[in-house]
Amino acid sequence: MKISQSQLKLILIRSLGNVLAATKIINKEFGVDITRDAIYKRIQNNPSLKNTVEKITEEVKDIAEHELFNKIKKGDLRAITYFLDRRAKDRGYMLKMEQELSGEVSVTHSQKTDYSHWPDKDLKAFLALKRKHAQSSEKDE
Repeated sequence: MKISQSQLKLILIRSLGNVLAATKIINKEFGVDITRDAIYKRIQNNPSLKNTVEKITEEVKDIAEHELFNKIKKGDLRAITYFLDRRAKDRGYMLKMEQELSGEVSVTHSQKTDYSHWPDKDLKAFLALKRKHAQSSEKDE
């Protein structure tokens, strides 16, 4: 049995664009053993299917972003940190320094971060983690 384009489109919508989940649905509901590669090829060769997957992906991003903001509103420290590291670089929050250099350049960098607004327990945990990291770095040298 062959899965039609409209059937595949509905299955992709149900699986939120997850091709592995789509293969499982097809196998369970239609008794067809189809590979992920076969579905990927059909998506690449069919503009309508490709468009469907792109729309689904954007919707899933919206859902994930909504859930992240809900966690931030509830005070989830991991969600807050994740957001600040990625979206508040203009305010000095970042996981790593991003610099682009060319030619002869001399760079001196010092950064002071204001931790005064952090709750005591978070500050203590952060400082303990920082000390632990410094100790492991010294051992590696």
